[in-house]
Amino acid sequence: MERLTVPDTPIEGGLRRAIIDTRAVKEDAMKFYWALKKYEDLGYTPEELQLCFNPPEVLYITNEIDEKKVHPIYPVDGNQIEFSHGNVYWNCRDEFGDYVELPLEGLHEEYFLTRQEADI
Repeated sequence: MERLTVPDTPIEGGLRRAIIDTRAVKEDAMKFYWALKKYEDLGYTPEELQLCFNPPEVLYITNEIDEKKVHPIYPVDGNQIEFSHGNVYWNCRDEFGDYVELPLEGLHEEYFLTRQEADI
């Protein structure tokens, strides 16, 4: 990736900071602001979005009736993520092969990355 900031220059006893043209910074600052706003408007955490690019082999959910029982679910190869009505869902199969759909935004609430986390 191309560097977006001016590097400091090492000098004897410290660093020399470059003088910055604030007018140029303002132009780029608004580009960064709008990009950040689009990301934040999605409503997903960075950890949830990271899972889209590196899906785990197994997720864990708790039983709706008996919340103490933890079940593994397995993201479907090739079609783990589905976009529907403006939301993102995990396409999974449970241990019996039944289809399970989980909203991506449910990490640490509706589904977990480890059995230990789900047990808590």
